Amino acid sequence: GKSAILSEFGTIQLELKYLTQHTGDPKYAAAAMRVMTALRAQPSIHGMYPTYLNPNSGKFTNAAITFGALGDSYYEYLLKQWVQTGKTEPWLRRMYDDAMRGMIDYLLFQSSPSGLVYVAEHSGRMYKHKMDHLVCFVGAMLALGAHDSLPTDEEHMAVAEAVTDTCIQMYERMPTGLSPELVEFTGANDFRLAKNARFNILRPETVESLFVLHYFTRRPEYRDHGWAMFEAFEKWARAPSGYGAVPNVEETTHRQDDKMESFFLAETMKYFYLLFDPTDPIPLEKYVFNTEAHPLTIFDHPAETVLGVTYGISDSETAYSVPDS
Repeated sequence: GKSAILSEFGTIQLELKYLTQHTGDPKYAAAAMRVMTALRAQPSIHGMYPTYLNPNSGKFTNAAITFGALGDSYYEYLLKQWVQTGKTEPWLRRMYDDAMRGMIDYLLFQSSPSGLVYVAEHSGRMYKHKMDHLVCFVGAMLALGAHDSLPTDEEHMAVAEAVTDTCIQMYERMPTGLSPELVEFTGANDFRLAKNARFNILRPETVESLFVLHYFTRRPEYRDHGWAMFEAFEKWARAPSGYGAVPNVEETTHRQDDKMESFFLAETMKYFYLLFDPTDPIPLEKYVFNTEAHPLTIFDHPAETVLGVTYGISDSETAYSVPDS
């Protein structure tokens, strides 16, 4: 349609700033920062933003809030932009912290009877008690931002572990050991599969969170869960010339779709490798992963043209005001 999508225009900043940093040409970062400047001019909903924006007017055209499809990587990139520039831009960290405060206070729920923690959606009128597998990136995001001696560290790490535990259950409760595309939290038996979302297309988000949580905690259970998932992919998705999407994770028939998404090798298998490699070949103190799992070096000396101050964003400013209700 005529709307731009939050997770698209909010997920170009790392790459464009990287180009400016390494070419010296400011046009790339300038394009990325126009987006951030425009977003900061809009009122947020408890630190979060709706999914659709009119690119002509610069106004949001809906009120839906989600950390799944259409919203996810915008929030990931708030934190990662701050990390990329050596944690030198407090305004980005404030935007991220405000968004996490909103998510935790308004979108975080627990299932019945097991108390599994999940991130719901809000349509603008009502809650949708469902969670996409895409949302399983939240564990990695929160864990990455929870090691800076900040007052939120402990809370963010606890939520990271709890949401990832729910994602693990989305795998372990299925006969194939593979997660469906999404689950619905119904008030009984914790969650159920949605009729049209029983498939697994080899997504990386849960393995990503296992890798990041293991990196910071060194708890062996994250590798154990990861190995069980790897074995499930090998058993049910392995094909003669690659891996195929599994159309129904409740069926143990070895039925596969004749397609393999590019992110399976670029992300899922890469995060499996990093989870199990004892040498930590890509240390998170020196690299930040973009949303497609490509490692980018953290800037030791960020160029002025990649920093918000060049575009009129002062670190002494409040990023925006989060409403109380």
